Amino acid sequence: LDGAVGPAGADGTDGTNGIDGAVGPAGANGIDGINGLDGAAGPAGADGTNGLDGAAGADGTNGTNGLDGLDGAVGPAGANGLDGTNGADGAVGPQGPIGLTGPAGPEGTDDQNISGSSLDATTGLLTIGIEGGTAEVVDVSALQNTVSTQTGTFYVDNTIYNKNTAAAVFSLVCPVGTKVVGGGYYITPDKFDESKHQVFLGSYPNSALNAWTVQASVESNGGGNESDRSYTVTVYATCINVP
Repeated sequence: LDGAVGPAGADGTDGTNGIDGAVGPAGANGIDGINGLDGAAGPAGADGTNGLDGAAGADGTNGTNGLDGLDGAVGPAGANGLDGTNGADGAVGPQGPIGLTGPAGPEGTDDQNISGSSLDATTGLLTIGIEGGTAEVVDVSALQNTVSTQTGTFYVDNTIYNKNTAAAVFSLVCPVGTKVVGGGYYITPDKFDESKHQVFLGSYPNSALNAWTVQASVESNGGGNESDRSYTVTVYATCINVP
């Protein structure tokens, strides 16, 4: 039988290291170390291809208008425009004066005679009968009373009027709207009496041509009763309508 185990002997000298065993499996990764300093910048790379254009931005606010430029030279005149529409006719003007009578026309070949004529004083219609034809009716109302004769009398009193002092003046006025074209006078009685020493100093139209004026007096013989030398004068005037 084995005896009891004696005390442990002193440690022996280390033996020679054995051959390394096979490499064991890799251990878990250790904690990352602190990043090293950045390396020097490498050379610039080639430019990349341009990217697509971006969408157009919104229009900016309009700027302030600049100062007006100088006026340009006047261009050539344009072609005339079309004529405008005629305006409305104006009011009819007043009737002008009657013109002079024109020369007689050539003699016609119509040998019809006027068979008669009649004037209606109320309507102013003049009817002219034509031989073998239709009567013509003409409105002559505007010509009615074209010519009129006015008369008036005045008394030349010898005790008031005589050639040495004053003359009697009498003006016969035409109707309104007419002009005087002639006139004159006659004595009552109807003949000149030299014994009465009648003196006529004027017979003429007035400046307005609307009256005929006569001036008369008595020539004094310087003595005797001359009261019977007074006489009456009748004045007449021919007046026509004014167009």
